[in-house]
Amino acid sequence: MQLLRTHVLRLGALVLLALVLLAHAPAGTPPTLAQDAAPASLDLLIELDGQAPLLRRISIANASATITAADALRQAGFTVQITDGQVCAINGNTCPDSSRCDCWQQSGWDDATGAWVARPAAAAGVSLAAGTLEGWRLSSTGGALPRLSRASVAAQASLLRLREVPQEADGSIGFQGMNIDAIVGAAANQTDLREWRNSGNLSPIDGMRATAPAYARRNAAAAGKLTLGVLASDNDPRTFAGDATDLVVRLRQSYNATAGAFGAINPANGQFVAGNNWDQAFGMLGLAAADPTWDATAATRTLVTRSNADGGWSFATGSVSDSDSTGLMLQALAVGPAADPVVATARERGIAWLRTAQNNDGGFPTSAGEPSNVNSTAYAVQGLLAAGQNPYSSAWTPATANPVQYLLAAQSADGNFPGFNDTLALVQVLPALTGGTLQQPTRYRAIQRGQAWLLAQQQPDGSLGADPETTFEAVQALAATQPEPSRVAPVYQSVRAYLASIAPTYGSTQAGPTSRLILALLASGGDPRNVGGVDLVARLQGFAAGATPNGALQTGISASDQAWAMLAL
Repeated sequence: MQLLRTHVLRLGALVLLALVLLAHAPAGTPPTLAQDAAPASLDLLIELDGQAPLLRRISIANASATITAADALRQAGFTVQITDGQVCAINGNTCPDSSRCDCWQQSGWDDATGAWVARPAAAAGVSLAAGTLEGWRLSSTGGALPRLSRASVAAQASLLRLREVPQEADGSIGFQGMNIDAIVGAAANQTDLREWRNSGNLSPIDGMRATAPAYARRNAAAAGKLTLGVLASDNDPRTFAGDATDLVVRLRQSYNATAGAFGAINPANGQFVAGNNWDQAFGMLGLAAADPTWDATAATRTLVTRSNADGGWSFATGSVSDSDSTGLMLQALAVGPAADPVVATARERGIAWLRTAQNNDGGFPTSAGEPSNVNSTAYAVQGLLAAGQNPYSSAWTPATANPVQYLLAAQSADGNFPGFNDTLALVQVLPALTGGTLQQPTRYRAIQRGQAWLLAQQQPDGSLGADPETTFEAVQALAATQPEPSRVAPVYQSVRAYLASIAPTYGSTQAGPTSRLILALLASGGDPRNVGGVDLVARLQGFAAGATPNGALQTGISASDQAWAMLAL
């Protein structure tokens, strides 16, 4: 068990270091989509293992027309080799053994089951109708089904449409809230909006930064939503908006732990005034995502008390329940303690309210009894996902369509969605299409959670693991990822005391262990020249002075220990 724990601790430290290195790695290539707006269209998906998938939307004459699969590929601009009715090569890509013609698997998307269905071998001549999604995937053994779903294809079409929306002078896509929705939605589809720049070379991320200080001061909902956008863009909410606008501090200042509520101080009397339900939900989502040390228990309990008698939530306590608010509150409940029976009951009541509010077309209205709309359905789907529900299941298919199918049916041929503001509808739908919520898994969030876990591993003797080497690695991982100073300072103090206790004997005759001890002391703010009366630098220099003729610091030294010694020197 002790050995297993040591491996886990070391793995945690190495993962943190890897996440830091990823920040400097080139971004992955997103899927590309070419499309033509048309009275009727169908989609083609081409997947090659190890490469970005290719998506093509082609036009056909009308909703009743058909086109063969082979002609559809050619119309989309692909070069195709067909033998005996089977696609053997697309754009020159074929089986490793050119004598074979069975590596491309052709499949059709089945909306009824929400899954790919393999076509027979000789399917190049099959007729495709408007609305079809046809896929081809190349693998060395053949028979592999595509990995992207229809919803993912629809999301890529929407992103292409979003790219056509003129950006503001500061780089934003629309107003502040819409711009944040766009950033979160794009992140849910692995698209980095830092690459989307206007004529002034400014991106939506630049626009979010320019407006961040003023937007964060509006209310807790704005500060929380902004924090989610900053995290989705893989930035640090503590520094993104400048030193004067630490979003974690801003959210903590808007939170009253006694009341378990987000709100603001009334400047007239200095009294705390709780905000509305959206302040509560976005405040919870933002702070929980940015600061894994925050205890959301009290805030979750407060949110539970604000549910209506029918089980749903509204924008403000006492108003009629609506799908948007209920979906958002279900997301917020998910940041609290999962085992809390009070929270579990409220979650089930919220799910039940959404079920009664859902219309037969699969969509959700703003208020029960009204027609379905895209925005409300998107928020409801995200709430269901956060609550552990499957929006594709029969439980959410009141007639012939589930909520995601409602969204897909609402999408126009150019990738847009109808709404009070079409662009706002589009960006709010993006996470729901790919099974995401407002809290996107990002490198920053992974690092924050990893730091919290490592800090919690400190032992009574000050070490961060079962042996010195694990402590060395953990300290360097923490230093590389730069935790908040107030969180790590007491941990480093105990680590330095532990390192001082082992310095007299640990590595006293070996360059490698001495070097790692030096680096750990430097990373934790210690002085390796005076560690409990021991000068580790002088010790290491002594090894260097006795280096062998071939440059090795010690006879028989390993390449790893030699490398550590060079770093320490």
